[in-house]
Amino acid sequence: MDPEQVKMIMQQSGLGDWVLYEKVPDEHSIREKLFSLMNEIKENNKSLIIPIDQHFNVKGVGLVAIGYVQSGSVSKHDTIQVLPAGENGIVRSLQVMDDDVDIAVSGDRVGLAIRNLREEALHRGCMIIHTDSESLIKNVSSAFEIKKAPFQKRNLEVGDVIHAAVDMQFVVGRIKSKENSTITVDWEVPLWTRLTDNPPIIITQLDATPMRIIGTAIF
Repeated sequence: MDPEQVKMIMQQSGLGDWVLYEKVPDEHSIREKLFSLMNEIKENNKSLIIPIDQHFNVKGVGLVAIGYVQSGSVSKHDTIQVLPAGENGIVRSLQVMDDDVDIAVSGDRVGLAIRNLREEALHRGCMIIHTDSESLIKNVSSAFEIKKAPFQKRNLEVGDVIHAAVDMQFVVGRIKSKENSTITVDWEVPLWTRLTDNPPIIITQLDATPMRIIGTAIF
């Protein structure tokens, strides 16, 4: 396939910042790139954010929450907070790739055994942060511009119901007002976004045809 065609597809898919290799890199280049990525992770001093995608009780272990570390790191015996419940717990142990570890860093899929926390505080899409952290912002209402998805022709109007998807959250909102290209949305439940390095938020409309994805927004 023509590399320029691939680049165009990547650009339309939101992958424009990915590197396209027209030939397989040699092993030394791959090695250096991997070491570079590892150094970036080691130097990561950002605040902890873990969106949780599942949780359960394990006999002899207790309450376990699982998710990918999106930023920062978490260690055994850390005191953590679960949002939106606002309840605190203590990390009893950590597992990455079924191995017990003392610390999990950005990029790891981690299982956290947590004590002193109610199971009701956990659900799919809840967030784990360190206590007293200001890494997340609670959005009850948001004003933003949408970068439309390629080939999306539908225009959103006041009163439309939309969904926002980010960090395992899928939140319903209704457009309250529209001024030029900026829309203001009231959310049915609070939408939590990152204070820094917030990823694009996917905006969808489930009854839209033929494309449900309207585009992306960054708060």
